[in-house]
Amino acid sequence: MTLKSRATRQPSRKPGRDRYEQILDAAGRLIVSENSLEGLTLQSVAHEAGVPRVSLYYFFPSITDLIDALYQRGVERLMNEVNALPDSSDWRELMGSAIDSSASFFGVNRLEMVLSLSPYSVRFTEKVNPEIGRSIHAALVKQAGIASNARVVRAFELVADIADTIWRRSFIEHGKITPSYNKHVHEAVLSFLTEVLEGPNSAR
Repeated sequence: MTLKSRATRQPSRKPGRDRYEQILDAAGRLIVSENSLEGLTLQSVAHEAGVPRVSLYYFFPSITDLIDALYQRGVERLMNEVNALPDSSDWRELMGSAIDSSASFFGVNRLEMVLSLSPYSVRFTEKVNPEIGRSIHAALVKQAGIASNARVVRAFELVADIADTIWRRSFIEHGKITPSYNKHVHEAVLSFLTEVLEGPNSAR
């Protein structure tokens, strides 16, 4: 499962790539220290990174562009984890594995959890979640032979939103994904997909 990065002005030469990553890493440290995306500014990131603001503006014209690039990097890392599906042709087992892999990833990657699950993050997740869903769907078509019509694809585009909504509640209430809330994600996602894939209106 691969996603196309939307980050702008990604450098091709090593010095530029190093500066680019330096800026992203600095922004990540500030987000983790505050446990929030709110209040992050280009000025604070430039200071943390120890770079001139003109360098930061070249790569990221706005704080939204910077957060979007950071989020995209986190999504790529997340999808590398989710991509490690078990050797099974049972779509429920595969979907459950994808859910648990995502929850485990967030549990050990604080930055990515804040980027994906804080209230402020919705504006960024809504851009990428449909793409994540399509990637998971493609994997399940290949491995479990599920349907690939437009209705099913659209359902999978909503799956990440369903999971994020429940996990976000857990993050807001407890600062983490609890086993109880992760169980709710399993129940909601699998119930929704069962109706789509196996319900009376499904296309088998």
